[in-house]
Amino acid sequence: MGRFFGIGLGPGEPELITLKAYRVLQRVDTIFVPRAEGRTDAAAER
Repeated sequence: MGRFFGIGLGPGEPELITLKAYRVLQRVDTIFVPRAEGRTDAAAER
């Protein structure tokens, strides 16, 4: 079974990410991003 990690966006400043979140983002296969307000799609990237 896979694992799901949730990473908070905090105040929105890109430089304010924890080291743990950075490490998780470096090793996952897929990154899901919620859709922006007013859009109907979401993004999955790697």
